Amino acid sequence: MSNQRTNYEIFIDTVNTLKSSQGFYSRIARDLADMTPQQKEHIKQELNKLPQWNDSVDCIMYLES
Repeated sequence: MSNQRTNYEIFIDTVNTLKSSQGFYSRIARDLADMTPQQKEHIKQELNKLPQWNDSVDCIMYLES
């Protein structure tokens, strides 16, 4: 059984970690807070379709590319 986090879990952790220090991430956090459960599910599915990230650095590289 794998304990590896999904891309979506890494994404949420990364945004929550950086939202107080980076405007880009605070805007993402605000947008997430305003989303419906269906919108969040869509984001989750899209992120989890991507190649598996190892950590927050992979997430940051994706978001800032």
